Amino acid sequence: MIPLVATVALGKAPKPTRPPAPTVSTVPTVPGPSSVPWSPARVPALVGHTEVVTDKNLSRDTASMVFEFDLGGLDLEPPAVDALFWLLAADPGWRVGLSPHGRVATRREDGPGLDGWHVRPGHCVRLAVTEARSPQFDSPWLSAVSAGAATARVTAYQPTGGPDACRDWSTALAIDGARLHVEIFEAGPVDDRSFTLSALQELPRSLAYARLDAAALLAGSHRDPPPPRGVPRYEPGPGPGTVVVERWLNPGAPGTTWMRLVDSAGNAVADNAVGPQTLQLAGWSVLAEHQFRVGTTLVLPPGPAFDGTAEWWFSARDGAVRRLASDPVHLPAR
Repeated sequence: MIPLVATVALGKAPKPTRPPAPTVSTVPTVPGPSSVPWSPARVPALVGHTEVVTDKNLSRDTASMVFEFDLGGLDLEPPAVDALFWLLAADPGWRVGLSPHGRVATRREDGPGLDGWHVRPGHCVRLAVTEARSPQFDSPWLSAVSAGAATARVTAYQPTGGPDACRDWSTALAIDGARLHVEIFEAGPVDDRSFTLSALQELPRSLAYARLDAAALLAGSHRDPPPPRGVPRYEPGPGPGTVVVERWLNPGAPGTTWMRLVDSAGNAVADNAVGPQTLQLAGWSVLAEHQFRVGTTLVLPPGPAFDGTAEWWFSARDGAVRRLASDPVHLPAR
């Protein structure tokens, strides 16, 4: 009997096994670029009155001005265009974001601004270098000239919308090159265009550096050490529904960075808004002690207070994706 039992046991069909559960990848998909809507509640209006009635005999004031500039260097060849954006990406005074229309470098002032806009009483400005003129940067009073022009006549106006801090005399200027465009906005006292003049003086130097150092910038890492790193920032932004996020990182290779907000259960929060808005080129160096500034002003959908983690991710040129850093964050209700 014992051999029979053994024979029957050996002849049983093997017990079916369940296939292993699919592994859920923790590596997120690289977000696509998007444009930030220029809400009238957050940025200056690009329309308004060019004639303003004064208290003196009900007279009407108008203002126009002529700017001289030398931006023939804006017509860079493609390698130098790439070098310019990498140069600006490593500069803590600039941010190079990605829009559906291409790369957009915006000048930082006191900190990150909503798509490069900086709004405060007596100081409403924006400077951008773009691969394609922003569709939203359009106005009957926008003065657009070619990069080869030596002067631009600009009509000033007083906005009829936008934040109260930006209702002063305003000017909007676009300078168009073959591959690059410059957008400059300034609101303030009519006899003070210091931001516009400074931008027109600063840009030729950056263009010249990009032209001269194109090969070196594209072949290797940034050579000059950046300023000392700042502390991470996650705080309410300058307008309703906005949040300032900022970090210093070094991905160690060329590529793009972005941020994710993750709750305590590991779920991404407002991923379709956070990822595209924080997508940008980051400065990099082979020296780990070199850290570069990334971040922006986010527009988040309404929601309760958030406690979780801010994750900073990196996508290299070869497609490899990895996490660079994470910070615990608390964001107030919006």
